[in-house]
Amino acid sequence: MDATDRLALDRRIGESLKRARVMRGMSQTRLGRSIGVTFQQIQKYERGDNRIAASALFAAAAALDVPIAYFFDDEAESEAEAVLWPSTRKHLLLLRALQRAERDRPALYEALCGVIAGKFY
Repeated sequence: MDATDRLALDRRIGESLKRARVMRGMSQTRLGRSIGVTFQQIQKYERGDNRIAASALFAAAAALDVPIAYFFDDEAESEAEAVLWPSTRKHLLLLRALQRAERDRPALYEALCGVIAGKFY
């Protein structure tokens, strides 16, 4: 693998890291804390400016609840995104609102899930 290929791989992994982080509604600061680096380092990983160590990538996968293959395998990435990635900004906003409701107002969250699923209770 030559330098150009390594740089392309670093960028691809960085883009996947950012996509997974955004899918989870996680800030760069929170992800950085969970893997023991600063938010500035997360920015560098996401841009592909710095290469992420295998141990940090493994920790990031755990923090983001994605398989490690997500960062390398097109098929694993597509499967995870099909389940997790909102297709529009409105979907992302709705997902974040549901995450806040689950955390802050569990009864409301349960009722909303019931309505969405078509089960009124």
